[in-house]
Amino acid sequence: MNSSETFRVEGFDVINRNILFVSATNGNDRIGLWEFVVDRADFAELICRRLDTDVVGVCYHSNSRTNPDVVTGVI
Repeated sequence: MNSSETFRVEGFDVINRNILFVSATNGNDRIGLWEFVVDRADFAELICRRLDTDVVGVCYHSNSRTNPDVVTGVI
């Protein structure tokens, strides 16, 4: 990863804790939301990336009491 790369952990998959949701450039011009597989230390699926703006974070479930840590949207 070079100095212009972005990598920020936003959350994790509540079903598979081996998968993190990360905001990252991953070699692109814009920051996208990616799945990152911890045991492989590698990016998996691109969840969301736009050509005109960066992903700046995620939204969590509106009922954090019964659904803590559940990522439901992209900002």
